[in-house]
Amino acid sequence: MADVAVWPACDVACAFCSNPAGEYRRPLAEHSLPSLVRRLTRWKAGLERFHKFDAARDNVTLTGGEPTLHPRILPLLAAVRRQFPGVLVRLLTHGRRLADASFAKRVLEAAGAPFEAAVNLSGPEDGLERSFAGALNLLCLRRPGQRVSARYVLTRETLGRLGPLAAKMAEKLPGLSGLAVLFPEFEGRALASPEALGLRLTEAATVLEDLAPALSKAGPLSLYHFPVCVLGPRLRPLAAKTLDDAKVVFSLACRGCRRRAACVGIHKSYARVAGCGEFRP
Repeated sequence: MADVAVWPACDVACAFCSNPAGEYRRPLAEHSLPSLVRRLTRWKAGLERFHKFDAARDNVTLTGGEPTLHPRILPLLAAVRRQFPGVLVRLLTHGRRLADASFAKRVLEAAGAPFEAAVNLSGPEDGLERSFAGALNLLCLRRPGQRVSARYVLTRETLGRLGPLAAKMAEKLPGLSGLAVLFPEFEGRALASPEALGLRLTEAATVLEDLAPALSKAGPLSLYHFPVCVLGPRLRPLAAKTLDDAKVVFSLACRGCRRRAACVGIHKSYARVAGCGEFRP
């Protein structure tokens, strides 16, 4: 899946945010509709590269910043659909603009199918209700071939709120196609955030083990950026390989590990900040 950073700005300051990095540093003019369409055309022809997941061609992921803030997000979605008629288009969003039902409907119409909106429900509390409202609008207005999933990025603070929020998702957002819980990448804003940097993979995994039944009620559960050795047997099958190979390392302890081929590895930024002492084959 090529990650296409369609807009560099965001109106929410999440402690776990990994911006700015790579694509996000491009000048604003390079995020114009003509520029993005031109880049996608060149990428389709093998003449352009994107910062992340460039080689994968099974879907196109639109990210940011916050992609719904792009002033021409609707024609951009329509252009992506024309360029890639049978490819899954995935929109990563905090969902707040989608709290406007008319806007949510137009997004779904422009995106066509197959399409997935992955709504991040772990931002600051002051706008979380709008994110829930946006996800609910999408669930109510979606068409065949369109799905809605939720994402939750962990910090020390958000880890403590995850249990009650999982119950709320199960009650308020029936029909989610999945719930992905992500350990943060220590890049960009997160690299200066005590809330993000203070969390360790083994600590998060212990809490998730207890919360797994409640989380699974919100939707099929996936764990992103978790090496399998920090997870218990119940959670290991839920660990997804979601990081580009260029972003991970394996420690000396990983040599000979029989699960290495199925493991996402250790994010390089995590290894730099926290070391590799907690990993056991």
